[in-house]
Amino acid sequence: MIVVSRAESKLLQLVQALLGIRGEDSLPMLLNQAQQVAPPFSPAAIDLLKDYVSKGVVMAMARASGQPVEYRAQDSVARSYWWQQLPAPPLHFSRASMELLLWLLQQPLGHMCALLDGSAAGLGDELLLCFTAYCLLSLRNPRPWRSPMLMDNALCWLLFADQLAMHTDSVPDFTQDYIQWIERYPAIVSALQQSLRLRWLAMEKAKSQIQQCSQMIRLGRAQQQVLQQWLDAVRATQRADLAGFVFSSTARLLAPGPDSRFWIESLDDTGGLSEHQQACDAAGAVLQCLNNYHTLVEEARQCRFFDAEYDASQLLLRLWQPLGDDGLQRAQAIVKHLGALDVAVETIHREN
Repeated sequence: MIVVSRAESKLLQLVQALLGIRGEDSLPMLLNQAQQVAPPFSPAAIDLLKDYVSKGVVMAMARASGQPVEYRAQDSVARSYWWQQLPAPPLHFSRASMELLLWLLQQPLGHMCALLDGSAAGLGDELLLCFTAYCLLSLRNPRPWRSPMLMDNALCWLLFADQLAMHTDSVPDFTQDYIQWIERYPAIVSALQQSLRLRWLAMEKAKSQIQQCSQMIRLGRAQQQVLQQWLDAVRATQRADLAGFVFSSTARLLAPGPDSRFWIESLDDTGGLSEHQQACDAAGAVLQCLNNYHTLVEEARQCRFFDAEYDASQLLLRLWQPLGDDGLQRAQAIVKHLGALDVAVETIHREN
């Protein structure tokens, strides 16, 4: 029987709740109340912590990947779970992971808190940071997102651009980071497609609740920058299939047939006309990006059945199918409507 101290028990409890091993209901209490937890920790507790973190991250990745889908592994395409087709890379956890866990426990993150410095050093650190960021979404406190460890992380921007955009006017250039992610960890990037689809769908749906023009402008600018960087990365690595989350999230968004007012229905109309028009343009940022992403589809259509990339091109076309050319045309019409000056004028005066 392994005996740990009360402080060590809190640390282990946090990891289990954070990664969905067990005790998820205790997570809000752990994050909203400062806990008296500090090193040193016993060797037995450290061994347990390493075991929980390494196994928990893998389990969380498996849950996040969703149902079996078509994955591209080297030159072949198969429908299965990602771990059945792609070799899982070894996870490395550094001191940054311990600093992250202590930061979560030592202060009430739901209120005022210190910012988290440092950077994720290994793949394990990166993934643990992302699963931590998911938990921060439930706190509804913007301050933790200003932490350098989150603001300077490429994967966090890809998943949580809506949260991070509120604290900066521009996105760092992560193109090379994304290229390295795709080349070094294709299994992880493939597994994240489901999470990316859900997050970008949530970002778009949440726009209908945005009231401040400045917030909409920041979000739209960040989305365009992140999606352009990701497009450049998938082009550089010849992994166009990894753009699939953009198509599937947009297809799901447009399926109910919303008109342009869905994106700006809560937008404040008391500011200046110029700012309001910028906000309307920014509301359609993701839909605007579809034009650039559609070039991947056009290239795939030119691929002949005897070309080496034929299977990969067919996979991309299948990923495009739920949205399709009809969906692209609807997106273009919405963007055009949002960008029309008379929409801004009509919106500003609709209640007058």
